[in-house]
Amino acid sequence: MLTRTLMAMLLMAELLMAGAADASGPDCLDCCKQAGLVGCPTQIRVHGPGSHVSRESGAWRVSGLWRIDCDGGATYDDGATVALAQRPLAGQIMRLASPAVAVACFAQSCTLPASGCIREAADTGQFTLVRCSDNQMLSETEMRARGTEPAAPAPTAAPPPTATPGALDLTLPPPATRCASGEALLEAAQTQVNSGAIRLQDGQLAQAANSYRAALTIDPCSAGGWAGLGAVALQSRDHTTAIQALKAATGLQPKVPSAWVLLGQAYHGSGQNDAAIEALDMALEAAPDHAEARSLRDRLLAAE
Repeated sequence: MLTRTLMAMLLMAELLMAGAADASGPDCLDCCKQAGLVGCPTQIRVHGPGSHVSRESGAWRVSGLWRIDCDGGATYDDGATVALAQRPLAGQIMRLASPAVAVACFAQSCTLPASGCIREAADTGQFTLVRCSDNQMLSETEMRARGTEPAAPAPTAAPPPTATPGALDLTLPPPATRCASGEALLEAAQTQVNSGAIRLQDGQLAQAANSYRAALTIDPCSAGGWAGLGAVALQSRDHTTAIQALKAATGLQPKVPSAWVLLGQAYHGSGQNDAAIEALDMALEAAPDHAEARSLRDRLLAAE
């Protein structure tokens, strides 16, 4: 029989070949922290109406930038300037050294101008703040029109306990309501999933769980993040948490047989053998020759 760790590694390989793709995030600073960033911008600088672009010594200089605060306030700074290697896009966010994840956290957690949306520009790795309806640069009036705050997550009965540093924390994030979009964010989430798989293989369960949660901070629809947390919970014999996480994973990617096998193992561990057999049937529907699913299903049927 395959070990659970090896099963989890096979699962990650299958998820790499499957698409997963957007949820409202936590507070911007918490979002960045969960994604593994040391710092996080609470203000973005944007090329917008009034910005002047000039060619300068092989670079492009943008003079005059809009500053958008996390609370939605927008001001134009005529003295702000930045040099870029490429001509700026209309509405381009001046990332400079900020990673894509930081922009994603700002987009998910902060208030934007009322008509504005943050978009990832195809094939450039850059982001723009543009009009949601037509992807055009916002006018000065639109830049100053403050939008509504992002919806707060539903309150829980009690806040989760604070984890001891280095201790295994199997707290699951809330269910996904929006998925990340754009190659940069999806790649960042997958990097965290891959890191979690390596740590899981090395037996570093706490670090693996943190990596998987970071993946879900970037892309709450990451099937690999949910499946990884389920695999960690299963190894920790927390079958209830494993079932929750793996049901989320299989809901996002129902054609990944190893996720169904892990779910079957979690149900079996909790004494729910009928549900385990149903999960294994789903694994065999996705991959009729899946040896682990067939073996476990046969043993459960023989034990009835």
